[in-house]
Amino acid sequence: MPADKLARVAQPAPATNGKTTTVRFKVDDGAKYESGGGGLMSTMEDYFRFTAALANGGALSGKRIVGRKTLEFMTADHIGGRPGRPPGFGFGLGFEVRTALGDSVQPGSVGEHGWSGAAGTTFWVDPKEQLYAIYMVQANEADTRELRLQFRSMVQAALVD
Repeated sequence: MPADKLARVAQPAPATNGKTTTVRFKVDDGAKYESGGGGLMSTMEDYFRFTAALANGGALSGKRIVGRKTLEFMTADHIGGRPGRPPGFGFGLGFEVRTALGDSVQPGSVGEHGWSGAAGTTFWVDPKEQLYAIYMVQANEADTRELRLQFRSMVQAALVD
């Protein structure tokens, strides 16, 4: 992260209820190891554009950025029943993919796909509901799963016919 942009980086909230604040990423000291998406940083606007393109079948503002069949392949489950994924979820090429309802504590639709970040961010695309959602946060490690589940539950509960 360039020094002139450090002030724009979200930081974890202060500790609450006796919990200590989890140091997530030190963004100004350069990468310490190769990690694919580990420590990836973006603006909300760019994350929104990326997610909108996924929800729109790989196109954004009338321009195709991911081929239709490529996206279909990316969002298919590639691991089957192998261990290591939560019940009801598989994994595609870069995304967690919902494979079944009722096995998971998370509401949603079969075929939805998305991923969560180590500091608490999450996003998913639900083609059946024509929905995509993004949650941007930097939270204590102990809180991230609960906060993501609360966000997902609130979004799903707001869906009405």
